[in-house]
This record gives sequence, structure tokens and C-alpha cells, in this order.
Amino acid sequence: MAAYLLLVGLITLTPATSEGRGPMWYVMRLLDGFPTTGWVTLSGLELTANVVMFVPLGLLGVPLVGRDRWWWVVVAGFVLTCAIELTQLAVPGRVTDIRDVVANTSGAVIGTLVMLGWWWFRRRGTTPSGSPSLESSS
Repeated sequence: MAAYLLLVGLITLTPATSEGRGPMWYVMRLLDGFPTTGWVTLSGLELTANVVMFVPLGLLGVPLVGRDRWWWVVVAGFVLTCAIELTQLAVPGRVTDIRDVVANTSGAVIGTLVMLGWWWFRRRGTTPSGSPSLESSS
């Protein structure tokens, strides 16, 4: 969890370059080389990246706090995102946006739901594919 949080901090709190060329700009430039990716926009890519970046918080956080306290992970995702956005006010080249709060919190919710779903299937003795789990066969 510590390594994940460190990575999120590096991604979200390092100053932007003066040219505005962050990681998303390079990904967009790469995608521009393919005719089938013309529909991808920088704002759409950034939104998707913000959601995906916080899915691991749910996946890693729920086992730490337990199944009964899953909602703590969602609250932590919201609080962490708000702290990031407030800190970005002081970071050169960074821009705060309420959409980031919504996207990041949504990612934490998705990761939490995936982990709760995995636990639910495991408790039933089957995997999501319907085959018996390893625990139920022993």
C-alpha cells in the first residue's frame, strides 16, 4: 500500500513542465499515430487515467480494513483526492478540478466493489467463472 500511495503522490504532486507536456500528452501523441484512435481526446484519457489510478486503492484497502468496514476505503479515496487537489494549488503547473475528485473517488468505489464481489464469490465456494474454488475442493 505504501508503494502505491508513493506512486500516486509522484504522479499527482510533481510540478508540471513549463511546456505542459506531461505523461498524458505523450500517450496522446502515441495514439495520434493510429487511425483507429482518432476519437480519443486528452480530457477523456485524463478522466480514464484518474479513475484507473484509484482502483488499486479499493483493491488494496478493503483487505486492510476488512469486509465490514469497506466504506472506509471509499471515504479514504475521497479524502485523499481532496488533499491532493488542495495540495496541487501550491504546485507549479498543476490545476485543481472537481472532476478529478469525482473520477478518483469513482475509481476507489470500483476497486472496492471488485474486492467485495471477489469475497462474495469466494464465500459461496465458486469463482466468478462458476468453477469450484480451490478452497472448496480441499
